[in-house]
Parts: sequence; C-alpha cells; structure tokens
Amino acid sequence: MYHTVVDELCVDEKELPKILGSLWNLPRLPYDHFVISDHTVTADWDLEIEAREWGVKSFSAYLTKLIVQIHVTFYDEDSDEIDSYDYELDLKPEAVDVSLIVMNISRMSLCPCTLDYSKSKGWTLEFQA
Repeated sequence: MYHTVVDELCVDEKELPKILGSLWNLPRLPYDHFVISDHTVTADWDLEIEAREWGVKSFSAYLTKLIVQIHVTFYDEDSDEIDSYDYELDLKPEAVDVSLIVMNISRMSLCPCTLDYSKSKGWTLEFQA
C-alpha cells in the first residue's frame, strides 16, 4: 500500500457550496464570496498487476482511502476577509473514479497527481504513468 500527497486539487468554485454544504446539511454556505486558500489531498492506494508468463498484461491502481483538507477564506462584497474555515472530506473510495494517464511509456513510474471534481463526473483521481 502507498500513501501519497496529491499535488493538485481542481474544484470549480461554483460547485464548492454544494460540496461543503453537504458536510453539515446546509442549503448554502454562510457567505457568498470565498476562495480555497490552501489544500492537502492524501491518497492511500495500491497497485494491481495482471501478469502472464510472457510479462505484464496490465496494471491498475485503486484507492483504499482519500482525504481532502481545504482551507476556505470567506470575503464580503468589498473583498475584506470575514472568516475562514478548515474542512475535511473523507471520500469513499468507491465514490471516486480512478483515471490512469500514460504520458511516456518508456518511463515506468506511477503516482496520483490530480484530484478533480466536476458536476457531470463527480470526483476523479488522476494517476500519471
């Protein structure tokens, strides 16, 4: 099993109220203007290799745990900071799509690099090989 800090978090800020509001069953966030001012994403994952006598047929990565910690700063209409909160999302591995992106077949390394959220696809953790 591997424990990796994921470098990039891509969340459309229009979707953030829905994601964070669901943590406390709120219909909306307490303030309208905000930014994600810091984040940490950690993934526990493992690698499954399908091998034959002639070599490796395929490999795939799968998640066992995914934690998203974000620091959100809220502003008023004059861009003055009002408040800030730390949020933690413990995403269920089955709720996250895992995507493998092969950049260079001659370089055989693999690591999770980006966690993405979109309204249409939900959460996607991208691995680069």
